Amino acid sequence: MRRLAAILSAVLCLAALAAHAAGSAWEQLPAAEQGVLAPFAAQWSTLAPDTQDKLRVGAQRWLGMSADEQRQAADRLAHWQSLAPERRAELRQRFDQFRQLPPEQQLRLRRSYDRFRHLPPAERQQLRERYEQMSPAERSAFVEGMAASGADAPGQRFGRNVPPAERDATRRMLRELSPAQRQSLRLRMQALAPEDRQALRRQLIEATPEQRASLLQ
Repeated sequence: MRRLAAILSAVLCLAALAAHAAGSAWEQLPAAEQGVLAPFAAQWSTLAPDTQDKLRVGAQRWLGMSADEQRQAADRLAHWQSLAPERRAELRQRFDQFRQLPPEQQLRLRRSYDRFRHLPPAERQQLRERYEQMSPAERSAFVEGMAASGADAPGQRFGRNVPPAERDATRRMLRELSPAQRQSLRLRMQALAPEDRQALRRQLIEATPEQRASLLQ
């Protein structure tokens, strides 16, 4: 009897594994998920179980969104599909690099992206155009600058490496900038390597208000 029970137990385990390996049958999906995944209905049984699972997770996430969130997600998908294959490959690579960053750097980048989303549309477009014109090395410096100093104010970033004799002049220069100029300065700094930031700081200290306005357009 014990041997028979062990055999039956093994058979049941194998049956459960086989069911898992076979994935989920289309007919077993909730109606709401079927509605979202309708484009995959005809090929559902041929998809690998892990692919089915990923699609179901995506469908559940979609169903949990508000109408506005669904609209934004659809716009992002349309934008992604419009990109050249080379650009998609670059973005995938950058996403893989992001996932390898320490959690605190990921958090800083997310905060920087959140601030970017709340910039006026014209400033967002200007920043995108500048990024597109950067070389790969400049783009890496831009991302590293955001990760290293995403939550700092311009004065805090300058203050890290400012010689003591130049600190008063730096503070005075920053106080004389308008809020819009400080915002422009923050964006400029994110795209520069540390030594270039110091060169920009000295240039702004020596510049007249009119020259600063031109530099920080």
